[in-house]
Amino acid sequence: LLRCGRQHSCPVCNAKRAAERAEEADRMMSGGGRWQMVTLTLRHHRGETLKDLLGVLVQALRRVRAHRLLRGIFDERVTATARAIEVTGGWGPGGNGWHPHVHLLLKTSEWSERDRAVLEWLWADALGSHAGNAGVAVVWSTPIESWQSERARCLAKLGAGLAGVAKQGKRGRLSPWQIAEAALPPADDPDGD
Repeated sequence: LLRCGRQHSCPVCNAKRAAERAEEADRMMSGGGRWQMVTLTLRHHRGETLKDLLGVLVQALRRVRAHRLLRGIFDERVTATARAIEVTGGWGPGGNGWHPHVHLLLKTSEWSERDRAVLEWLWADALGSHAGNAGVAVVWSTPIESWQSERARCLAKLGAGLAGVAKQGKRGRLSPWQIAEAALPPADDPDGD
């Protein structure tokens, strides 16, 4: 099997990395504790390239993680993390093109409203013109206290679900596999003529 190594835009490479992430998450979370998923998004528009959007996303994440205020919160509250970048997209009516976003899985104590506001402020500031509406760019899951009962949901987000094999895009967006399928020639025209 040939792989290109573009794990964010290639469904095959994405599936390989997703399987590895699922195993990592399984080992990490089996130790118990309180876990919470945070999703970081950015405003995007049709016509923006995936390369440019990923650049904005990764640079913003670096800036936020390096900020002393967030480092202090992480030092006080977070004991383990896992990060996954997911790429979906929407090109149908009302679609906004590529939609990369970050999922952070945190082994953490409860964040105060101030702590959450700091993360939201830092994320919006780091995104600049790609910041969404207030409170929309940072989405928190409900806490995951029991590993066994929530195992499938967490692994779907950080591991196998990112492969997009069974995943369907939401609100008109496409998963990586749906994007690849849309690029194929019709079955009755295998040469694409």
